Amino acid sequence: MIQKMLFCCFLFIVCFNNNSAFSQSFGYEFPDNSSSESIPFEYINGFIVIEVLFNQTFPLKFIVDTGAANTIISKKEIISLFNLPYGRTFEIYGADLSTILYAHLVKSVSLTSENLTAPNQDILVLEEDYFDFQRITGLDVHGLIGADMFRQNVLKIDYKTRTLTLYRPTSKKLKVNKFDELDMVIQKSKPYISTKTELSNNKVLETKLLIDTGASTALLLDTNSDESLTLPENIIPGVLGYGLGGNMEGYVGRIPSLEFGNFKLEDVVCRFQEVQPDTINRKNLIARNGIIGNYILDRFSIIIDYPYQRLYIKPVRKWKRKFYYDKSGINFVSVGLSEKTFYVNSILDGSPADLAGIQTGDVIKKINNIPSKLLTFNNINRILHSKSGKKVKIKIKRENQIIKTEFRLKDLI
Repeated sequence: MIQKMLFCCFLFIVCFNNNSAFSQSFGYEFPDNSSSESIPFEYINGFIVIEVLFNQTFPLKFIVDTGAANTIISKKEIISLFNLPYGRTFEIYGADLSTILYAHLVKSVSLTSENLTAPNQDILVLEEDYFDFQRITGLDVHGLIGADMFRQNVLKIDYKTRTLTLYRPTSKKLKVNKFDELDMVIQKSKPYISTKTELSNNKVLETKLLIDTGASTALLLDTNSDESLTLPENIIPGVLGYGLGGNMEGYVGRIPSLEFGNFKLEDVVCRFQEVQPDTINRKNLIARNGIIGNYILDRFSIIIDYPYQRLYIKPVRKWKRKFYYDKSGINFVSVGLSEKTFYVNSILDGSPADLAGIQTGDVIKKINNIPSKLLTFNNINRILHSKSGKKVKIKIKRENQIIKTEFRLKDLI
């Protein structure tokens, strides 16, 4: 029986029929005499979130997404406030790689982050707010900062200090001597690397993977991209997560190892997506086997050198830490920001939460005696990803009934 997945995961995979309309956009520009500038970010629920000032007036929050070629605003009302005209309309494809959505070109807007400004940036505005960030992630986010903002320069992401640093290609401030250097290729503004992936059938496959900071996951593989990509024995089928325009169907399990440069990551949580070859025009897709997301990338400081097509990585102290996955069977969503309400979106059959009597539609009131108004997505995920055997006490509301129950966490994959 197909089951809902236990963790919300945004993967923004956008394909355009024609990028020529964006040829005049150059992304962030440096102040005079500056060769590097930094932008602080929040790291929330596996997303890199920065503040952006729109047209020198309106403060917004964007997810930094190296897996998206272009910058996208999800809310049309922002454009309406400035009475900006729409240009061409584009067909775009959602994370399921089959749903056709629509976005409008808006030309020559100004986007500012700290001392960096893109004064004449072309962006896309979604016809509808397909993202639904707030419900799935609990974040009040207005869109994506795509690779078009960085591709003229070098981008460093330091997850430890929560800092993005942009360098001119010729900057002497850029130090890479303590980093491992990896071959990388930029295609349609997106960074790809080739690496070795060990599968559960003892096969080691050379895989081409997208470096995707817009993915709140560790690893995703397209099972149809290579006949050797077989599924692990212990998997959970269902909805992998939520992306632009729809659910992502597939499976989640673990693979024995993934080589990331000279570093070997073991027992990696991996999502397996099934993309049918005839779902969309394949000319719009770069041939690849999958993506590397933030839950691998955040084990390193990374430097993406767009002009010279090089990737540099340096591990953090606990880069070998275990890859955790939900151990409760609860998939939840959020409604509201000031008065947060967490709903049980689905329950995995036979999981600890299912056996404890929790049902789809239940409202979470307390977890381990912490009221929901004090909880965040990170808090709840941290509790539900804890050690196997740990007791979780939960208070829920079902219609007009208050129910208290408990269960012990258990490995599901």
